[in-house]
Amino acid sequence: MNPNIALDYSKDMNPNFFDIRVKIIRKLIREYKSKKVLDIGCGTGIFLDNFHNEFASGTGIDSSIDMINFANRNHKRKNIKYLLARDAPLSFDNNSFDLILSMGTLEYVKDQKNHIEESIRVLKKNGILFLTTPTKIMNIYRIARIFGLAAGRYWKINKYLSFDELEKLVDKNSAEIIEHKVLFFNPSNIRLFGILFSAMDKIASGKLNRCLFGPQYIIVKKR
Repeated sequence: MNPNIALDYSKDMNPNFFDIRVKIIRKLIREYKSKKVLDIGCGTGIFLDNFHNEFASGTGIDSSIDMINFANRNHKRKNIKYLLARDAPLSFDNNSFDLILSMGTLEYVKDQKNHIEESIRVLKKNGILFLTTPTKIMNIYRIARIFGLAAGRYWKINKYLSFDELEKLVDKNSAEIIEHKVLFFNPSNIRLFGILFSAMDKIASGKLNRCLFGPQYIIVKKR
């Protein structure tokens, strides 16, 4: 594995993709008044650090010691702790968190259903899971990578999911799906592309949104 994986990961993050997720997460924190936040696959810790003034306590877990060390060096806060841990089983009690983030992690996980079940288990009642993962159409990722429009892949992909496959992983008896859409955004800094992407996003509303190219996100609320 690349010894500079955390540094490369940090440099490789697309700022537009970062910003669009930040906007959604901030809305969730404020709408649901989330006090305790867990970030599964927290990477460098940049997301928890970004919101450290908006929650009481945050916990980031990652299976990479390089990521955890980077997070502790660069994104350490009094109300945030970073732990070396895996996604399942989660080492937390039932009903522990108000908001759980799982971004760009599910596609690497072998037992994807268990990943979601564990997330829901440690959520409090009415707690929120915000999860992002590529869609099956993202198999053309390598083409985007050639043009510098996609970040590197640092671990072996297990499985990309379709919309239906992802929704089937959510136990409807324990949680409800609040929202499920494609995160459609301009991956470049070219202004003309930004105008085109924005126009296409507005046109492709409703079910047409699922035809757009981009990672999907799902917002799940625990019953």
